[in-house]
Amino acid sequence: AIAAEKAAAERVQDLEAEATPESIMMSTMTEESEKERTDRELLVPWLKFLWETYRSVLDILRSNSKLEIVYHKTAERAFTFCGKFKRKTEFRRLCEMLRTHLSNLQKAGAAPATVATDKRLRGWDGWTPESIELHLQTRFKQLEITTELELWTEGFRTVEDIHSIMHISKKPPKAKLMATYYQKLTKIFWVSENYLFHAYAWYKYFTLTEGHNQRLTEDERRDMASNVLLAALSIPKLNEATGRSDKIFDTDDIASAKNQRMATLLGFHSNPTRTGLIEELLAKKILDLVIPSVKALYEQLEEKFHPLDMVKEVQPTLAELSAHESLDIYVTPVTRLLILRSLRQLSTVYHSVRISHFKDLVGKLNLSDNEIEKMIVAAVKDKQVQVRVDHQTGCLRFGEAILESDNMRMQLTTLATQLHKVSEIIEPPNVLNPEKTAERAAFFSLVRDNMEREHHLALNRKNIIERRKEEEERRQQEKLKHEERIRLEAEKERQRQEAERLKADAKKREQEKFAKMKAEMERDNMVSMLKSIGKDVSNVDGLTEKDRDRILDEAKESAIKARDDEAQQALDKAKRIDYITRALRDEEIPMIQQQYQTIQSADVEAHKLRCEELKKKHRADWEADIAAKAKVSKMAGHRATFEDEIMAERQAAYDEEHARLRQEAYDKKIARARRKKAEMEEREQAEAEERERQQQIERQREAELEAEREAEREAEEATQRAEAEARDKADAEAREREAAAPPQAEKWRPGAGRRDDGPSRDSGNDRFGRGGFDDGPRRGGGGGFGARDDAPRRGGYDDAPRRGGY
Repeated sequence: AIAAEKAAAERVQDLEAEATPESIMMSTMTEESEKERTDRELLVPWLKFLWETYRSVLDILRSNSKLEIVYHKTAERAFTFCGKFKRKTEFRRLCEMLRTHLSNLQKAGAAPATVATDKRLRGWDGWTPESIELHLQTRFKQLEITTELELWTEGFRTVEDIHSIMHISKKPPKAKLMATYYQKLTKIFWVSENYLFHAYAWYKYFTLTEGHNQRLTEDERRDMASNVLLAALSIPKLNEATGRSDKIFDTDDIASAKNQRMATLLGFHSNPTRTGLIEELLAKKILDLVIPSVKALYEQLEEKFHPLDMVKEVQPTLAELSAHESLDIYVTPVTRLLILRSLRQLSTVYHSVRISHFKDLVGKLNLSDNEIEKMIVAAVKDKQVQVRVDHQTGCLRFGEAILESDNMRMQLTTLATQLHKVSEIIEPPNVLNPEKTAERAAFFSLVRDNMEREHHLALNRKNIIERRKEEEERRQQEKLKHEERIRLEAEKERQRQEAERLKADAKKREQEKFAKMKAEMERDNMVSMLKSIGKDVSNVDGLTEKDRDRILDEAKESAIKARDDEAQQALDKAKRIDYITRALRDEEIPMIQQQYQTIQSADVEAHKLRCEELKKKHRADWEADIAAKAKVSKMAGHRATFEDEIMAERQAAYDEEHARLRQEAYDKKIARARRKKAEMEEREQAEAEERERQQQIERQREAELEAEREAEREAEEATQRAEAEARDKADAEAREREAAAPPQAEKWRPGAGRRDDGPSRDSGNDRFGRGGFDDGPRRGGGGGFGARDDAPRRGGYDDAPRRGGY
C-alpha cells in the first residue's frame, strides 16, 4: 500500500498547480472533474496539506531564535517528505525558501539598523555557534536529499550555501559533517565531469575519514585509497610535454569563473593541479594502501615507458576494475587516459604511425574508430599532444608544423651557410675578379685597423649601458620600496580604521540591543497595565506618547485605589476577628478551670500508683542480685588468674609490635636521609657540570672574539701595506715622469707649483731632494694617522710613505 501511494504521488508534478490544460480539456469531455479524480486516485489532499503545513511552519519560525530547533527539525522533515515521495518541484521551492531566509538573516547580521526597524526579525538574536551548527546540519540534510533526487544543479547551489555559512562562523565544523560534505561533493563533481575537483574532494573525504573515524576497517580504508588514486589518474589533462604551464583553468572567462568557484568550495586559494595532487598522494605513501591492481595500473600509466605494449598490459587491470563494485566507474576515464598516454609515448619515438597499426594497438579496448578519433581530436584541442590525422595516407603524424619550433629554428641559418659555400665553389673570389678581391682585401685591412678602436668603443658603450641599467634598477627599487612603504602605511591605516569601525559597530549594536530590550520591556509593561485595568491591548504599538502617559496615570491611580481598598478591607477584617476572639476567650475561662481541676486530681492518683509499683519492682531486683552474688563469689580467685594470663599475652604482643614499629620508623628515617644525600650529591654534580659548561662556553666565546680581533688587525695591516705599496708605486712613477721631462729654464715663481712644496730644485738647499728641510704639511693633510708636526715629510730625512699612514 505504501509503495502504491509513493507511485501515485510521483505522478503528480506540482502540488500547487490548480489546473493544467489537459485537466481543463478533460473536464469538458467528462462529468467528473480532474480534481475529483486526483483526490480519489492520487491522494493529493493529504500530500498538499502536509506540504502547506511544512511551508507555513517554516515561514512563521524563520526568525525566531527561541524556536530555532523546531524550525530546523521541520526543515529536515520537509526534506525527508520530498525525498520519500520524489517531490522534485517542491524540493526546489523548499530550497529556494530556505535560501531566502538565510539571505535575510545574513543581511540583518550585516546591517544592525535594519534589524532594529524590521518587525519580521524582532525575535532573532543574531548569529550564535549553536545557530550556525543547526544551519549546517540542515544544509547537509538538504545536500543528502539532493543527491538522492539527482538534482545536481540544486546540489551545487546547496554547496555554495554551506560555504557561505562556514564563512560566518570562525569555528570549523565537526569532522563528521565535513566528511559528509566532501562525500556529496564527489558525486556532484563526478556528474559535472570535473575530474580534477572530484579527485580533490575524494582526497579531502579520505583524509577526514582516516583521521577521525576510529571504526574504519582495513578493507574500507583500502577501497577509499583506491578511489582517491583512481580519481587522480582519471584527470585527463597532463600538460607535461607541452609549452603550457600545468593549469586546469581555461582561457574562457565563464569557465575560469566556474572553476574558481569550485576551488573556493574545496578551500583552495591557489589553482590545484593533477601533478600536485599525485605528488601529495605519493608523499603520504598511498600506494601502500591501495589494492594491487590499482597500484599496478599507476605504475603502468605513470612510470613505465612501453608505447607498443601499454594497452596489452593495462587491459587485464581494466577488466579487474570493471568487476569491482565501487571502482568500475573509473574505467572510461582511465581508458581515455590510456589513449592519451599511448599517443604521447608514440610521439616521442615515431614521427608518424599508421592508423591501422594504432588501431591494432588499442583494439583490445573495445572502442569504435569514431570514439578513438574523437579522443584524439579532444586531446589535440586541449593541447595535450601534437598529432595530425592524415586520412589520405592513412597515418598519424606527430610533432608541430610551425617554423618557430625547436626542430626548425636553425634551418635558415644552415641554409644560408650552405648556399654561401656553394657560391664560393661556383665563383671563387680570388680567381675570377681581381678588382673585387683587392677591394675586399682593402676593406678587411681597414676593418682590422679599426677593430681595436671599435672594440674599445663597444666596451665603453657597454659599460655606459650597464651603468645606466644599474642606475635605472636602483631607481626602480627605490620607487618600489617607496610604494611598498606607502602601501604598508595605507594598509595599517585601513586596518586601524577597520578596527575602529568594528568597535563602533559593536558598540552601536550593543546600544541598539539595549534600546530594543528597553522598548520590549516598556511594551510588555504597557500591555500588562492595560490588561490590569481592562483595556484593549491589540493596538498597543499604535499608541502615541501622550496616550501612553495617560494610560500610565490611569493605571497608577487605579493601582493606588485598589491598594487602599485592600488595606481598609484587611483592617476591618482584623477588627472583626479581634472582637470574635475576645468573646470566645471570655466564655472559655470557667470551662478551662474546671477541666484543669479534673486533670490535676487524676494525675495525682496515677503518680501514687506508679510509685508503689516502682518500689515493689526495685525490691524484687535487689533480692535477685543478692542471690546471684552468693552463687558466683566462690569463683573470684579463678577469675583473677585468668585475667593475669590474658593481660600478660596482650602486653607481650604490644611490646613486640611497638619494637617492630620503632625499627621500621628508624629504617625509613635512614632511607630518607640517604635519599636526600643522594639527591643533594646529584644536584651538586649537575651544578658543577653546568658551571663547567658555562665556563667552557665563555672560553670559546673569548677565543672567537680574540680570533676576530686578530683577523681584523691582519686585515687592517694588509690594507695599510697595500696602500703603502700603491703610494710607493705612484711616487716612483711620478719621479720617472719628472726625470723624463725636459729641464725648465725659468726659476720657480710663486703660485707656479704646489703650494707647500718648499724651495725649488734650483735653490742651494735641494741636497735632500724635493722639499728640502721644509716642514710644511705633507700630502694627506693633518687629518690622517701620524700627522704630527715633527714627523719627516716626503723627500726629507725619511723616505718612508707617510700619506695618510703611520
